[in-house]
Amino acid sequence: IRGEFLAEPYPRFEAALPNEAALTECIRRGILGLQERIGQAVGRKLRGTHAKGVCANGKFEVVDQKSIATFLFLDALFAPQGRSAAERLMGDNSDATAVETAFSQLPVGLYGNMASYPAKIRFANAASTIQSDLAPDVRAMSVGVELPEDPRFGGVRRQDFVMNNHPNFPIKNALAFAVVMKGSALGRDALSPPEQALFDEAVRLGEAQKAPGTTSFLNMNFYSGTSYLHGENHAVKYRFRKALEVPGFQAGENGLADHVKSVLSGNWPRPKYIFELQFLNEARFNAAAGAALPASHWVEDASLVWNEDLSPFIPVAVLTLESIVSDEVCEATSFSVTQNSLPEHRGLGSINRARSAAESASAAARGANPSR
Repeated sequence: IRGEFLAEPYPRFEAALPNEAALTECIRRGILGLQERIGQAVGRKLRGTHAKGVCANGKFEVVDQKSIATFLFLDALFAPQGRSAAERLMGDNSDATAVETAFSQLPVGLYGNMASYPAKIRFANAASTIQSDLAPDVRAMSVGVELPEDPRFGGVRRQDFVMNNHPNFPIKNALAFAVVMKGSALGRDALSPPEQALFDEAVRLGEAQKAPGTTSFLNMNFYSGTSYLHGENHAVKYRFRKALEVPGFQAGENGLADHVKSVLSGNWPRPKYIFELQFLNEARFNAAAGAALPASHWVEDASLVWNEDLSPFIPVAVLTLESIVSDEVCEATSFSVTQNSLPEHRGLGSINRARSAAESASAAARGANPSR
């Protein structure tokens, strides 16, 4: 693996796996092998994952603290049966300063100033093959926020987000990911007993997240699963939460893409998502776990769900979908949360550290540019 693909672990939150470079190479080769096998079957190179999708143009609007307070107020109005995000921020001791602290931590990097940016959005099924939307699958959403030339961004021109419709990733780390690639290529019987345990757990979690496409992309919430740096001292996970229910969906072989195209080509109100951050709250998480766990425990295991009651999602931006993108342009569009990221928002954990090699290899194999 070339040095450009090997990110140094961030000491505050990360702990490298033994032989991580070899694991990353195994993942890269596994993605390419999967892509090659499917390409031979269908007659063209598809993406290594998320082969079937639809794209849209949109805008990503970072909001001010007054708007954030309004979102939290509305959340309190519409959450009468449970605790609002503000109440969960304050905790059992009703510590109002916790809300102020959370507000003070938000303005970092892309979220440092109220502004509006163009965005490209791609919705997709997670499968590496093109199949009916009615087949059980995980659904995905990728967003590329286009940044202007600005000294604040240090020459970075894209901030990408890659999301699934579940709050955790079914594969816990790069070791499990490499085992899944090996087992997929050679069969489960080719794995050692410890590898089989990792393989079986990843398959179990993955299968549990699959469902037929009977809900529109526009009516789902999407989560980062893995965690990301937020400035120098915080780790976060992301969520795109649907703002309103979008009517008119009809399930079918291509129902998911058809609904997006219909809504964006018609006179419907433009679909919106609230973009939110969830902070790693080590003190609360460890208290609930009953153990003094290092931050890397919560960061390196992407299969863990961070408890929203202990650390609620806080809104920082609004994503509005505006128009459809042609299928040809969509097919050439790629996303990379490692190559297209501000340093203060870089991915954390071995899954993200391994992604750069896999994303670049997959895009290059099908003639796409991962920065597009």
